[in-house]
Amino acid sequence: ASSYKERKETPITDDNDVIKLGYISPDFTGRHPLAFLMQDVFRFHNASKFQLHLYSLQEQADDSPEVQKIQNGGATGTTTATKWTVLPGTNAKSMAKTIQKDKLDILIDLCGYTGTSVVAEIMSQRIAPIQVAYMGYPGSTGAPYMDYMIADQVVIPSNLRRYYTESILFMPHCYFVNSHQFLPPPPTTDTTLASKTATVCRSTYNLPPSPAFVFCCPSRPDKIDPKTFQVWLRGVYRTREEGRMSGRLDMANACLWLLRSDPAQEENLRQTARATLRMEENGVDAHYGHVDIDEWMIFSDKAPRDTHLQRLALADVILDTPAYNQHTVGCDSLNAGVPMISLLQPDDDSTVNNQIHTTSTPSSDRVTTDKLSSRVGASLLKNVGGGLEDWLVVADMEEYKECMVQCARNDNQWFSSFKHHLLETRETSPLFDTERWVKNLELGLTEMKLLSDSHQTDTDIYIIDDNGIEMQQQ
Repeated sequence: ASSYKERKETPITDDNDVIKLGYISPDFTGRHPLAFLMQDVFRFHNASKFQLHLYSLQEQADDSPEVQKIQNGGATGTTTATKWTVLPGTNAKSMAKTIQKDKLDILIDLCGYTGTSVVAEIMSQRIAPIQVAYMGYPGSTGAPYMDYMIADQVVIPSNLRRYYTESILFMPHCYFVNSHQFLPPPPTTDTTLASKTATVCRSTYNLPPSPAFVFCCPSRPDKIDPKTFQVWLRGVYRTREEGRMSGRLDMANACLWLLRSDPAQEENLRQTARATLRMEENGVDAHYGHVDIDEWMIFSDKAPRDTHLQRLALADVILDTPAYNQHTVGCDSLNAGVPMISLLQPDDDSTVNNQIHTTSTPSSDRVTTDKLSSRVGASLLKNVGGGLEDWLVVADMEEYKECMVQCARNDNQWFSSFKHHLLETRETSPLFDTERWVKNLELGLTEMKLLSDSHQTDTDIYIIDDNGIEMQQQ
C-alpha cells in the first residue's frame, strides 16, 4: 500500500539545525564533465540552512576555472563557507575517518561505480546517517548502505521503480543538473552569416557549405549500437534522395557528422555503412541505389571543450544514442540551440504522445530504453519546453528515421521554431536553471533529514517545484 503526504517547506532557523552536507568525488577536475556540469551548483546552496563540505580524491593540484569556482564559490545566504578537503592516498578507511570527523548529516556520492572503487569502499563504511547516490553512476547502486538516489519521473517511471533499491528523491524537472546557463552564448556560424563575419565555419571541419542539413552525433563512437547506426544511414540517405527529387539543395546535400576516436574506428563505420546500403540495393529497399558514403559521412577529431561547444552550433540536429544517451553532450547541444532526436519507448502502463505515427518496429529489432542511462535524453527534451518533447522524442526506430527526414524537410518552419525556442530560453528553461535546481534539491535534503530524525525509511520523496513535497512509502 502507498501513502501520500504533502508538506510545505519547513524553515530551519536554529543554528543547531543547519544541515551538514557533504559531496564526495574523484572527478573535481577540469578534465572531467562532472566539474564542468557542477561548477556553479555549490554556490547556490543556502548557507543559513546548509554547511557545505566538498571531498576531493584529486591529489594533483588543479587550477582549472571549473575547480576554482567549485572551491571558492561558497554559498549564498549568511556566512557559512564551503569547506574543501583533499583526501590523500588510496586507503579508504583512512579517508572515511577524515570525513567522519566532520559529523555530516548527509553525504552525496558523485561517483558510484564509475572510475575508482575507493568511493564505494568509503560509502560502504556508513560514514553519514544519510547517504545519497547522484550523477556519476546512472543506475541503482544496489547497495544497502545507500539510502537515496536522485532522479526524475522520466528516467525512473513507475513501471521501472522496482529495479532501484534506494529510496528515490524525484526532482520536479530534469534530475541532471548543469551550469550551462553561465556559458557564453553560442557563436555565429557561416550557416546564417557571411563567412567573413562568422566566428565558426563549416569548412574548418570539412562540412559541406550551406545549404546542407547536418545530422550530428558528437558522442563517443562506442555509444553507437549497430541498429541505431543503420537507422541513421537510412535516414540521411532518404533525406538526400528526397532533396534530389524535389530540388531541395539543403536536403540533397545532407551529411552525417561523427566523432573520430581513431582511424580504425572510422574505417569500420564506413565499411558498415557501405555494407548496410549495399544490402538495401540487393532487394530489401531497392530505391536506395548507388551512394558514395565518403561524400556524406564526415568525421572530426576530439577537441578541447571550448572548441567542442563552439562547433556544435554548426550542426542542424543532434542524433541521440538510445543505448546510452547523450547526457552532458545533450545539454551542450540544446544550450547551443541545436535540437536533438531521442528514443523513448512507451512505458508498459502508459502511452507516448508523439506527433509522428508509423508502423512499430518488431520487438526482436527493438533498441530498449528501460535503463536510466537510455532515458536521460527524453528528460532533457521535456524540460527545455517549446514542444520539443512531443515531436523529437520518438517511440521506435522507424519513427526515429522518419523524424530525421521531417526535421530536414522543415515543413512550415516547425523545426526552425525549435531552434529559435532553444536560443530564446537557454537562460530561463528549467533544464538550465541551476539555482532553481539547487533550491528544489534542498527541499528534498531537508525532508530526508526530517525523515531520518523520525526514523522513517523506505520513503520516496517527490518535490513540487520550489513549493512543497509529496512522499510515497515503498
